[in-house]
Amino acid sequence: MRAIGESKVFISLLGEHTLESEWVRKEIEHAYTLGLTLIPVFQPGFVRPAEPQPESVGFLLQNQGVTIPDDNTFLPAALEKLVEYVKDALRPPEKSRRTVLLRGIGIGLVVGIAVGLIAGLVGPGVLDRETPSVRAEWKTNVVDGDRVAQSLTLIAEYPGKLEGDLWVFVVSPNGRVYPQSEDPCRGTSAFQSGGKWEIRVALGTTESVGESFDIVLAVAKTPDDSRYIAYKLMAWCIAGDYPGIETLPEEVTEVHRVGGLVRSDEIWEPPPHISNTRLDGQVAITSIASGDSVPEVTSIEGTYLHATGDIWVLVSPIYARWYPQSETPCAAVHARQENGQWQAPKVSFGGKAGEAFDVVVILATPEASAFFDSKLKLWCKAGYYSGLRTIELPQGIDEKARLRVFRE
Repeated sequence: MRAIGESKVFISLLGEHTLESEWVRKEIEHAYTLGLTLIPVFQPGFVRPAEPQPESVGFLLQNQGVTIPDDNTFLPAALEKLVEYVKDALRPPEKSRRTVLLRGIGIGLVVGIAVGLIAGLVGPGVLDRETPSVRAEWKTNVVDGDRVAQSLTLIAEYPGKLEGDLWVFVVSPNGRVYPQSEDPCRGTSAFQSGGKWEIRVALGTTESVGESFDIVLAVAKTPDDSRYIAYKLMAWCIAGDYPGIETLPEEVTEVHRVGGLVRSDEIWEPPPHISNTRLDGQVAITSIASGDSVPEVTSIEGTYLHATGDIWVLVSPIYARWYPQSETPCAAVHARQENGQWQAPKVSFGGKAGEAFDVVVILATPEASAFFDSKLKLWCKAGYYSGLRTIELPQGIDEKARLRVFRE
């Protein structure tokens, strides 16, 4: 337990009988409680348990991990992916920020350039593949006909059990299909946690305003099918060219589609709203306003009335991660609130001049506050602030105010 507490990454080798061990379960629970990065390695013979699992084990099994093949053909690639996952978890904050930014926009902009060179509409029969009956059970944060920005965060939720990896594809106005990845050079699919998937997708270029796009969710049922998509992305990354493909690969099966998304003239879609609990009280931001230019570090202040939770300020950069703000992350000194006034003395905007940041003020239950506090302490101790995806945010938060500012 002490060794786990001194670590930053927890790799769990999952064999046929691993989860039958009480000690292994205790170790997983300890790593989960400390907020470590959990990476599962699925060995040959491992079968996901059918019965309900503790939250910590469920979280581990739902994380992106590595599958060790039955033979040695793909073993080097699997080990390489594991090494890259660990490197990503240990990458210094500023380098990681730039890398994630490139993940979020690199494939989108290159793909968008290719899309922008070709005009036309999606013809009949494109991706004309039978969709399973589970389609109606999927939920996404965008729906048919929405008007959306060039880059947006897609969140998908499925209440059942998904057999295989979920991949997200964008169908361009000319019918070509582009697999989406936050890190195409490593061939990553959509991030999964708790029956939800999240990925940043790109729709065309700045010249694609008014054009119509579809987003397709598809499942690769076997590891080899999933690797095919991953290796294609890696090959495009090496070549520096993302040409797309003519139709949905036969290696995947479409399970849901969001059609007729119309491109707006915005480049970055605001992050999704994050309320998951109703907490009484009103909270306002008074020291800055939407559209303001802000320095790299500043104080943000506001007012509150009858607040029934702790006030937290979350900042979301253009690459769509959430960063809880704190005056002293290691010492649990966060937002101050007294006599109807609140203040976050040290809010950081680490981007380049002109970059957009969304500032969201929330109320949080004690349990949610403890979650943020533990994350900040862990990040502070490690010297690495990874941020949180929307689907990683804790239960017990209620969004009260939001605005967008720009780095001066």
